[in-house]
Amino acid sequence: TRTLVFIVHAVRISVLFTDFEETKTAFNTAVKLSDGLDAEIDVIFPQVVAFPLPLTEPPVPATFIFERFHELAAGAKVHASIHIYLCRDAPQTLLEFLEPQSVVVVGCRKRWFGSRAARVVRVLRKGGYQVLLAHSNL
Repeated sequence: TRTLVFIVHAVRISVLFTDFEETKTAFNTAVKLSDGLDAEIDVIFPQVVAFPLPLTEPPVPATFIFERFHELAAGAKVHASIHIYLCRDAPQTLLEFLEPQSVVVVGCRKRWFGSRAARVVRVLRKGGYQVLLAHSNL
């Protein structure tokens, strides 16, 4: 007799922090995408620390960021986690920590060309990541 073995990997959707309102839009989009998929959502926040400051002393405390996202994720019926990376270069940090071929949802305004988010999206797409834009009404 033959036995079939299926290995099921949880679907992982990454939400990239841009600003709080845009990230809220991206998170809500990721929740809709995950419906029925038993997916996990990771909110990725590459917090850039300027060179005059030590890397261990970001301008915004990580606890503040974590609390804001906890409020956001509390109402969602999905497993969500937040990952805060203190770094000097956000795109490079994302390339180092995101899984290859990851699905990344980025919240953005209607006019986002030339923004920091647009630069990150270009780098991620060039790196082979599947990037979905979630347009906010801002």
